[in-house]
Amino acid sequence: MANKDTSKFKELLNQSSNGPKKIRWYYIVGLIVLGLLLMMIGTSGDEEDDGMMQSDEVQNEPVAKKYTIQTSANAATEFQLIEQAYGEQLQQALETIDGISNVDVVVNVKETESKVYEKDRSIRQQTTDEADTEGGNRTLDEGTEEETLVLVQQGGSEEPLLIRVDKPDVTGVLVVANGVESMQRKEWVIEAVTRTLDVPAHRVSVMPKQLGKDE
Repeated sequence: MANKDTSKFKELLNQSSNGPKKIRWYYIVGLIVLGLLLMMIGTSGDEEDDGMMQSDEVQNEPVAKKYTIQTSANAATEFQLIEQAYGEQLQQALETIDGISNVDVVVNVKETESKVYEKDRSIRQQTTDEADTEGGNRTLDEGTEEETLVLVQQGGSEEPLLIRVDKPDVTGVLVVANGVESMQRKEWVIEAVTRTLDVPAHRVSVMPKQLGKDE
């Protein structure tokens, strides 16, 4: 038993004499590998951050474009609804004229309806007497005018008081119909359009339909 213990002790001594060199190499290799791993993790993290920032920019950009497009589309739709309503009302009225039939009307407006709200106006007048260097006096009158919207309680909130809604100005009207070949009927149509839409006669065009069209 003593011989076995002695041989094991010698083996441990031999391993310990060679161990530090091997351990130092293991430490060096381990540190290098650890450094490379940290560099790779840092690089991938930066790429992920850049990717997230780019994705946020890509997501935010279409929102602004979509909002702009939607606003423009709403304005265009409002124009179309007004023009369509004017055209349909005028078409129904013109088709009741003796000898006029199969009427098509195109109406163009300059802008949408304009809403006018009630305002409180206050005027402040100030008079100042000044003496000039030559011994004379002069009077200066200054006036300021302020306007504030009149608010009314409606539905638990305050809303501006609406006075009226002004109709948009009509820039042009085209009427195509059967029966306007007659000068008398054409004048009737022009008069009806100008009085209905409050548009001057030179902005109204009346044309006969092609022969065989909706007769």
